[in-house]
Amino acid sequence: MSRTAAVILLVASAALPAGDYNPNLGIFGVGPAYGEWMLGIEKEEYEPAIRQRLLQVGCTSVRMGFNWPSIEPREGEYHFEIADDDVNWYAEHGIEMVGLVVNTPDWASPTGKQTHAYAAKKSKFPAVERMCENLARHFAGRVDQWEWWNEPNGYGWNLEHGYNNVDEYLPFLRAAYKGFHKGNPDCLVAIGGLDNSDGWSYIMLEKMYEAGGRDCFDAVADHPYSKKGDTENTKKKLRKLRGILLAHGDGHKPLYLTEYAWKVSEIGEEARIKAMRETFAIYSDPEFSYVKNAQYLGIGDFENPFDGFALCDVNLRPRELFYAFQGYPRTPGDIRVSRVTIDRLTQTTATITWQTNIPGTTELRYGVAAADGGALDKCVSLEGERAAHVVTIEGLKPGTRYAFSPVSARPDRSREHVMTPEAFRTPAFGVLVNAGFEGSTVGLPDGWQSVGRSVWKRVSREKPTDVHGGEYAQFVVVDGSHAFDDWGYQFVGAKPGAKCAFSAWTKAACTAKGKEDNIRHAVGIDPAGGRDPDAASVIWSDDVAGDDTWGRRTASAVATGDTVTVFFRVKSKEPVGALQYFWVDDAALSVR
Repeated sequence: MSRTAAVILLVASAALPAGDYNPNLGIFGVGPAYGEWMLGIEKEEYEPAIRQRLLQVGCTSVRMGFNWPSIEPREGEYHFEIADDDVNWYAEHGIEMVGLVVNTPDWASPTGKQTHAYAAKKSKFPAVERMCENLARHFAGRVDQWEWWNEPNGYGWNLEHGYNNVDEYLPFLRAAYKGFHKGNPDCLVAIGGLDNSDGWSYIMLEKMYEAGGRDCFDAVADHPYSKKGDTENTKKKLRKLRGILLAHGDGHKPLYLTEYAWKVSEIGEEARIKAMRETFAIYSDPEFSYVKNAQYLGIGDFENPFDGFALCDVNLRPRELFYAFQGYPRTPGDIRVSRVTIDRLTQTTATITWQTNIPGTTELRYGVAAADGGALDKCVSLEGERAAHVVTIEGLKPGTRYAFSPVSARPDRSREHVMTPEAFRTPAFGVLVNAGFEGSTVGLPDGWQSVGRSVWKRVSREKPTDVHGGEYAQFVVVDGSHAFDDWGYQFVGAKPGAKCAFSAWTKAACTAKGKEDNIRHAVGIDPAGGRDPDAASVIWSDDVAGDDTWGRRTASAVATGDTVTVFFRVKSKEPVGALQYFWVDDAALSVR
């Protein structure tokens, strides 16, 4: 069995046993971490894509950050409105929120500077209480669960006196707790997400009780990271924390697991999928019904541009773990749609595929897209039930943007999953969209599909040699720790027998001395309109080594149908342990 087939099998076969389960659906949460800084873009560009991925993956809860210095830049001057848009969006989409308050502002800090590592000065504890009171009141009914600080027992705190500094954290928490409950008596306040390495969280929780902190928290937030995906260790951690709560008569207090994750570079994607399925089975087990919510960290890479923790890479392209999360049933008997793919586009047709975790019905709703999303007023459905779904829409208009939503239901129609709408644009005759790579969204070129593990970003004339023509070019940054193969493609309208010539200006560079030949790049054209760059029908230009020099690459073919596919591609022979780069700009296509 191939690696890809094995991964797909792991996703498709996910199922919950019938019977009791944890009814807290907040366990299927994801952290909306932001990695826009690695792409050189603003949060305003990144956020819509983050939100779309959260909806697609089926996120049920988030931990949303409230930066204290931003909401109270000067003592008594509150700006809670800066969080209203995010809070309202999550509330409107039925996503449960845990509000994380973190970072001491300079005016309250013992260092005189903004910091996450120190509590506020004791003289400012009344201000802490007032801020929390006003914060809880402002968001009551929208955010009713709060977490005070992040990893205050470990790397989220100063370590001048070692770990588990209850003497510093507890008085700080006590002031916040009073304020939160004054502002919203019905809210729930959790101990800041405990750093769980080497058992620190157990030590911190016990010390909280020893110091008289029992009445200063309503829940315990923890970060049960497990090395190498060891989910048996996760069970031990949860049981031990639960045992401490029970021993102190606090069995009613839930656990919030506000971070957990496994890194691609540490255990690999197949091991991550296995660990996630086992973790969901644990969280869903009625034994662990005291786990009220859990958030995987996160939706996109944010701490490192290559092979991080997240469900998607920094460009928000889904990894296999995204599809495993997406396809996992939330309750026994649930049907889940996953791995939605725009398989093929022509000027008048679109083929959409998806999977379900159990055999189900096949329906595709679609319609002409509009600025407000448009109406999905048309439908294609197939007879019978299946787990692999393929639908072709016919009678479309060339050069038109359509929205679509796959829908599958159980054979008895007792449950269905309506997937978050996506969109495509049918190709128009001879029109290459964004040929100059001037348009970009989250680092990816508008109008093009991108495939690969590398980081893609738009670069400007700030460095003149990065751009061939116009103001921008597409740039790919490659981590040399592994061999790579990245490509972009676009469907373009043609006609049978049309002579098609595609060209683009490209260059590449390898920073490993003497390894310039390791990175190769080319452009290609598939006269049959497929999306597989390895198909026998694809005609490629000569591949060129990484000499850091712009050159025009050209490939020609005679169209065999009403659509052709154009490609640009960069790949390596082997890992070189150094960064490698690729640029593409000023593409052109003639169809005659």
